[in-house]
Amino acid sequence: MVRNQIQAGFQGGTYEERFEENCRETSVLLDFETEFINRPEDMVAVKRGPLLYSIAIKDEWKMIDYGKEENLRVFPHCDYEVFPQSQWNYGYVDKNIQYKFNGIGKFPFNAEEAPIEATANVVEINWPKENGIVTRVPADRKPLSSVKKVKLLPYGCTNLRITEIPFIEDE
Repeated sequence: MVRNQIQAGFQGGTYEERFEENCRETSVLLDFETEFINRPEDMVAVKRGPLLYSIAIKDEWKMIDYGKEENLRVFPHCDYEVFPQSQWNYGYVDKNIQYKFNGIGKFPFNAEEAPIEATANVVEINWPKENGIVTRVPADRKPLSSVKKVKLLPYGCTNLRITEIPFIEDE
């Protein structure tokens, strides 16, 4: 890039230095492909460059009250339970992932100011919980809904996440 314009013949993954009128500018163009990484249990994870993506799950944090006798695990050194406040039981229906660059904010590693986000096409599936914990694999892989778009965030920008989900074949 020179003055924020991509130059012809500039290859992704390379860099170039230019000197103009006492100004030195180094530009790097990183061109990454989306990868669907095969994981155990016939699941996949979405990776693009160095970033692994997770479904953004809204969360609710509840402080655990250990009673009046407890004086060590009190705010701000207390324990929390974290509960999902949005759907998470999905499967991918295709490999069409769209990316949106938001710029780097004051706190880049959080869900509200993630510098990049993605959207994916998914369907809801039967993925139960046992004793409040998600089972390792879905009960089955039959679509329970029409196709929806969900937001994916870089793994490090999420507190509550699901990263490995299956592909769903439309029957």
